[in-house]
Amino acid sequence: MRFLCLHGIGSNANVFQAQLASIQQALGSQHEFVFIQGEIPSQPGPGVDGLSNGPYYSFFSAPTAPQLHAAFDIIDQALDMDGPFDGVMGFSQGASIVASYLLRTSAPDCPFKCAAFFCASMPFNVESISFHALEDGSFKDSKTGEDVSDEIRLSIPEVLDLERYTGLRGQTLHRRYAPDGSAEINIPTMHMGSEGDLEQTLLGSWSLVEYSSTLQEGGKIYPMGPDTRGILLYSPGGYMGVQLLPKETKKVKSTIHDILAYTGRYWVAPQHDGRVIVKHHMQMCSAPEFEGSIQQRVVSLSGDRLTLSCPSFVSLEVSSGPAYKVFIK
Repeated sequence: MRFLCLHGIGSNANVFQAQLASIQQALGSQHEFVFIQGEIPSQPGPGVDGLSNGPYYSFFSAPTAPQLHAAFDIIDQALDMDGPFDGVMGFSQGASIVASYLLRTSAPDCPFKCAAFFCASMPFNVESISFHALEDGSFKDSKTGEDVSDEIRLSIPEVLDLERYTGLRGQTLHRRYAPDGSAEINIPTMHMGSEGDLEQTLLGSWSLVEYSSTLQEGGKIYPMGPDTRGILLYSPGGYMGVQLLPKETKKVKSTIHDILAYTGRYWVAPQHDGRVIVKHHMQMCSAPEFEGSIQQRVVSLSGDRLTLSCPSFVSLEVSSGPAYKVFIK
């Protein structure tokens, strides 16, 4: 079989080839993998640096009609020059482009017999009514002029992450397909580590087991004490909330170690190195200095135990390593 392969954001063909090396080896030399790459120069995605040298590319920097159609053209060019192919594979943004391409192609005309998606993000509907990203951060329907900010932040929460979608303001963008089963890819597909799988697992309430930070010289500290209480909630609507309290609470809360509570939008962001990050947009926070920021947490799941870790933490003037919050469902 012959497979066409599309890499993720801030990556290149060599990176995806390295990521698929074990699969290629397992399938054997009788199968051929053809790697293509995006045309938009990009900074390396998380975890990409160690896999291959640059330059790095993306298939789109924002889901605008010209950029999405240009990505489809790259697939069409590969089909014309190197086709036919039996299957197509995509990682992260590449998987989103593949799914978007397949969903606009009717079954008899589909150039592929199967598709494999790795850490896929939701596809975009290029036939949908577009929306306009205004300079003030709101969004308007391109046809009716109505404010659709709530809808867009619900369906594409990553538009809040300007590091991921640079130059978003002032652009006319396309909506994602609704995750209601109304759109269906009409060829056999395989999904591994998709955002949707993890989001389903995260849903519900989680009780805190431990809130700690590892010291650089070894050992642990407990920013709120070893008996910290807490609860974490992820809702189907894309909102989250967390509250952490020490065992003995103070009437007057003066520091982040007396109470930590925040709520806002969340979304899942798979990384090139295999890690998965959940991003929390702190729309309201007990610590005013964090309000409005986007906090990243590395996700680890083992059975009913969820561990969220952040890159660094400083507590009580003691520099420490990653801070961990361990929850149980």
